[in-house]
Amino acid sequence: MKNLFLGKSFKILLGAISVLLILVIVTAGNSSFGTYIVNLFTMPMQKATVNAVDSAKDTQKSADELQEEVNSLEAENRKLRDMLVDYYDMKGQNEQLKKYYNLKEENPDYDILPATVIRRDPNENFYGFYIDKGTIDGVELHDPVVTENGLVGMVCEVDATTCKVRTILSPDIQVGVLNSRTSDSGIVTGSSKYSDDNLSLMTKIPAQHTMQEGDIIVTSGLGGIFPQKIRIGEIKEIKLDEYDSQPMAIIKPYENIQEVSLVAIITNYLGKGTISKSESSKESSKQESTASKQ
Repeated sequence: MKNLFLGKSFKILLGAISVLLILVIVTAGNSSFGTYIVNLFTMPMQKATVNAVDSAKDTQKSADELQEEVNSLEAENRKLRDMLVDYYDMKGQNEQLKKYYNLKEENPDYDILPATVIRRDPNENFYGFYIDKGTIDGVELHDPVVTENGLVGMVCEVDATTCKVRTILSPDIQVGVLNSRTSDSGIVTGSSKYSDDNLSLMTKIPAQHTMQEGDIIVTSGLGGIFPQKIRIGEIKEIKLDEYDSQPMAIIKPYENIQEVSLVAIITNYLGKGTISKSESSKESSKQESTASKQ
């Protein structure tokens, strides 16, 4: 307790109380001195207030400059956002190209153009769709359309910036194909009976074929529209056509054509537009046969 009264803090407190008592006594009889004392304590506060107001006025004067800085920053942010969009667009294109790296590596003569599905035809019963590439990108009528999984279809309409794809689910398409195991040939086309199940048909199969369920079907390259050995799908079932009793196979494409969103167009390849000798001779024989009947 003794140490408490002798401590420095207690002495300071005692001094402050003494000063306050003196001030009270003096100011009670001398108002001018009291005013002086009050001013002594309040003047620094008044100066601080004036400085704060002056500072606020200075800030108000530079408001236009601050607005210019804000506008400049917003413009810079817009540029950065645009750069970010371009970056993601380029990144997306590179990722698409990576998907077709193996196809390009196996077929260096291919010119491959990645594309995006932009809409589907509501009047199309065989899941045709439009993509965002056209003649200015080098797209031509009948160009093959693929994904990394296999053949999807071909270009059936094209303008400057877009084109329409007819899929292998449509009966209006015919693709020369081979069984990769047995080399049995045929034609893959679509059917209204199977298209909703994402299935195609293989017809014109030799009567003495040796195909089996699970065999892989690829393009033959005949006709000059589709390159050779593009995967299409595998045989789901082999049966006889109910109309002519000829063998046919139900093909399950490797790609889900009904939901595909990213594709690639093969705009050029070795042999594009050429018809094989066997196809040419068949066509000649057909014409000769027709002429002889007439």
